[in-house]
Amino acid sequence: MAALKNLTIAACLGLVLWDSPAAWCQTPISFNSQIRPILSEYCFACHGPDEETRAADLRLDQREPAVDYGAIVEGEPGESLLIDRIESEDPDMLMPPPETGKTLTTAQKELIAEWIRQGGEYQKHWSFEPLPETVAVPEPIDDWPRTSVDPFVAQTHREKGFQPNGEADKATWLRRVTFDLTGLPPTLPELDAFLAIFAAAQPGGDPPNVDPEMALQHHLLSADETVAQARRRLAKAREVENELVTAVREIMTMRHDENAPPTHVLGRGEYTNKQEQVSPGTPELAGELSDAGDDRLSLAKWMTDPQNPLTSRVIVNRMWHLFFGRGIVVTLEDFGSQGTPPSHPELLDHLARSLMDNDWDLHWLCREIVLSSTYRQSSKVGDPQLYQRDRDNTWLTRGPKHRLSAEQLRDTVLAASGLLVKKIGGPSVMPYQPAGLWRESGTGKSYNQSTGDGLYRRSLYTFWKRTAPPPTMLTLDATSRESCTPRRELTTTPLQALVFLNDPQYVEASRVLAESLVQTNPADRDARWNELFRRLLSRLPHDRERKVIQQLYDEQLTYFSENESDAGEFLNVGARPLQGSAKRTDLAATTIVVQALFAYDETIMLR
Repeated sequence: MAALKNLTIAACLGLVLWDSPAAWCQTPISFNSQIRPILSEYCFACHGPDEETRAADLRLDQREPAVDYGAIVEGEPGESLLIDRIESEDPDMLMPPPETGKTLTTAQKELIAEWIRQGGEYQKHWSFEPLPETVAVPEPIDDWPRTSVDPFVAQTHREKGFQPNGEADKATWLRRVTFDLTGLPPTLPELDAFLAIFAAAQPGGDPPNVDPEMALQHHLLSADETVAQARRRLAKAREVENELVTAVREIMTMRHDENAPPTHVLGRGEYTNKQEQVSPGTPELAGELSDAGDDRLSLAKWMTDPQNPLTSRVIVNRMWHLFFGRGIVVTLEDFGSQGTPPSHPELLDHLARSLMDNDWDLHWLCREIVLSSTYRQSSKVGDPQLYQRDRDNTWLTRGPKHRLSAEQLRDTVLAASGLLVKKIGGPSVMPYQPAGLWRESGTGKSYNQSTGDGLYRRSLYTFWKRTAPPPTMLTLDATSRESCTPRRELTTTPLQALVFLNDPQYVEASRVLAESLVQTNPADRDARWNELFRRLLSRLPHDRERKVIQQLYDEQLTYFSENESDAGEFLNVGARPLQGSAKRTDLAATTIVVQALFAYDETIMLR
């Protein structure tokens, strides 16, 4: 024990170096951000809330049982059983047990010891802590911050010795924000109109001082006329519906049945293993909330009660994940003790509180994020050493970079080719799928492939059978929907490239886009490739890229000139008939180039 006390003193003297241990004696240690993650990783499996797995009747996830047991002696790490066990040299006494393969570092042991010396105080789990009425925004020290997001990120950069990355160019930002807000790439007219704003503000140069709010407003107003029309139609339909409903004397409503069968906890989820009976109610996680009843309306009011800290935090974190490919809390699905703590807790709380203060306005939240300097950063890595220090972009030292979703990839090629049907609403559709797949999967049903517009609707409308989901979507990491999946894992595999090169939806879209390119630029190959790149990447090709795709085109043109029957077969993939009178060999070679760019890393990634 004396040796342990000496180690603790050594930590305060800075003799054991880890995250400035001497500062532990000056700055209170946070249980939530520093201690809980260690206990969760190494201790809670055997000494946590689960009675079935709890060993030695010791519970470390709550302070009172841990103190009563003697595991924690307030202010006395040398007298605490927890320290005794994690420092033990006896393998039969050491915790965690050697057979678990987990070992606490010296730094982690010292941190726990210092925490106990400071009193061993626990905190309610961070996600259940009440949101402050106001969250102080750090004072900016330069002109980098644009929205309230940036001061929090800049403060973390300073604390960790980082500098923000440079801004992405205007076209890259437009592609990024258009995908994030609409799920589709910007059209050529949208791209030209957006860039014209900057050109008009400062002819002959790239103006750094154009109001981004003005530019975004212009873009959204010009791009969303279709949405505005749809909203007007929807409003009219709702008026008609309201008139019909008003004329009905009685309407069926849902209410609780007093004779409903009792509900039980099901052991391990088995419906035959009924355990204790439970009654309707709201979770006790947010302190004293207003009285709630036992119906669904009461649950809805409880979820959005200003005193409930969880709902707004979860919403903000999910939205952040959609924009950055990574949540402030990485584990979208788990805000509990086994989840990852937030990388920027004050930022999360600020946005969560502001979301409630803005009447849960998600448009406000989206605007606050996409107009921030944090979001504007380039995703390019200029300093390899910096990348090694922040490989996962936890500290937001660069802009977002992640692969597009399965739905976005399909919708992108349809939009670029002009095949996408932008109709809003309507029944599900059945686009291309291998024949006989449903029968082979034992569904007892046949897949009736759609025709006409049904082949080109947005992926949102694709009919989904959980026992036989669309195989292309699964290859591109969509889930089977047989179970709830709060967070998709995105991969990049060779099999996905085969989808872009062989799936009828992608082959047909490549050919239709190629037809447009050939018709617009019949003789000028450079202009053809310029338009192709601008449609998919919102930029012109670099010299090396231009050389590679021209070489690919020449090789394919030679091949199809020698095998014209192959060109005809290739160009007849899909339900859309050939348009125009372009030479088949030229069209086939151009289609191959389009396919290559569909599978290009920069096309499938959002940078």
